[in-house]
Amino acid sequence: MSLHTPAGPRLVGPVLTHGDPVTALAAVPDGEGWTVTAVGRRTARVWTLGPGLDTEATEELHLAGARDVPVPSVALRAAAGRRLELFWPSGQGVACWERAPAPGTGWTRGTTRPMGASGAVQRIAVAGTPQGRSWLSAWGGDAVRVWDLDDAGARPFPVDSVLIHAVATGILRKGRRTVPLVAIASGNEVEIAECEGWFFGTGTTLPPPPGDAPLDGLALAGPAHRPLLVGWRNTSGRLHLWDVAAERALPDVEPRGYDVSQVVSAFGDAGITLLVRGGPQAALRCDQLLLTPQNLVRLGVPLTGGDAGFRSPTPPPEELLP
Repeated sequence: MSLHTPAGPRLVGPVLTHGDPVTALAAVPDGEGWTVTAVGRRTARVWTLGPGLDTEATEELHLAGARDVPVPSVALRAAAGRRLELFWPSGQGVACWERAPAPGTGWTRGTTRPMGASGAVQRIAVAGTPQGRSWLSAWGGDAVRVWDLDDAGARPFPVDSVLIHAVATGILRKGRRTVPLVAIASGNEVEIAECEGWFFGTGTTLPPPPGDAPLDGLALAGPAHRPLLVGWRNTSGRLHLWDVAAERALPDVEPRGYDVSQVVSAFGDAGITLLVRGGPQAALRCDQLLLTPQNLVRLGVPLTGGDAGFRSPTPPPEELLP
């Protein structure tokens, strides 16, 4: 574990060990510390870390299912004063364990959410704002489902496509509203759908990336009021960028000299930080790229006075939870 700044890692923390090869990993800020979970076979190990990444507690959970069937994805939700939730794929749905905010208080089974579509769930994610609403998304086969985690009885929002190769989920702030986003790479097309009401509206097709091969990965980066979409092919190394608000392509980020297997991001006053993980031939390679507001202006993203310092506006009162 390590903490990063726009200048790179600034503190190397503990090595967290699991008894089995890890197939899924998730981390979420929890107050001044962090909650981290790693899954190997059907065992989830959950660590509670302090502000300096010191280990304060370690817990283990059994995830139902055959031991020889790996868990491909896991997600966490931690919000101040609310129960910690751990989600994992369970057949054609998403299962959940939950506990009180403090570790050692005991875990109970939470709500199981069925996809209502064919295909086993392969990837899940949680997106939202620290003080506002949160959504759980799941992708399996050619279907994506999104649940409002602050409405226990809510039906999932459906997004269906054909030959889905990659999915990314996040949020978009539109004036006084925050809505979940779903980005889908299908063939050589990339679509963005905004979740409002009971159904998703018609997806917007973004300009296709150069080349005929489908994208292997997508990631949404940046703050909710100005997200960017990042796409890549595993064997290319080049990162494709889109300005989601303007629905247009930006200049590519040139290859770093190795294949790309994953991209994750964080943002702050300094800009958008992309962490780019190498493919099998460079599995331990992970570069950190910073897109400053000045970089974004050069890429053609029109920043306004409200974007100074890249700070996200305070959520409007109706977006805050009681």
